[in-house]
Amino acid sequence: MKKVRKQSDNKPPTYQGEPDPTILENWLREFEKLFGSVGCPENSKVGCATYYLKGEADLWWQQNEATIKALPGFNWTMFQEKIRDKFYPSFLHKQKAEGFSNLAMGNMSVTEYYTKFVELSRFAKESVSTEKSKARKFESGLTTAL
Repeated sequence: MKKVRKQSDNKPPTYQGEPDPTILENWLREFEKLFGSVGCPENSKVGCATYYLKGEADLWWQQNEATIKALPGFNWTMFQEKIRDKFYPSFLHKQKAEGFSNLAMGNMSVTEYYTKFVELSRFAKESVSTEKSKARKFESGLTTAL
């Protein structure tokens, strides 16, 4: 109970099942940071996070919780996979990855391009798995725009 109180003091975000995968990824990332800062035990992470599901996401969890929790090796990582499977289907992942692949500065300012680059890069981690490959991709988008 102490951990939950400490967690709620940080005003965690809610997730309602929005169709934008960026919202889901931001929600998951915020909980990763929160769990680290409050020292949340591994076996409490799902319970703490699911308290902050609302709307469609909460209904999905209510209807599927028992089945998902019964899976062998169920943990926070598996929960993340399952919620992504539901609210971030593979075709959307592919669209975001393609958006990153085709990203060029165009008429954007360098700051706007950088912001978009960072936002989309998380959807194409395999193509920018190192700092060097990330820098090359960023530069190629700049070069295309010149």
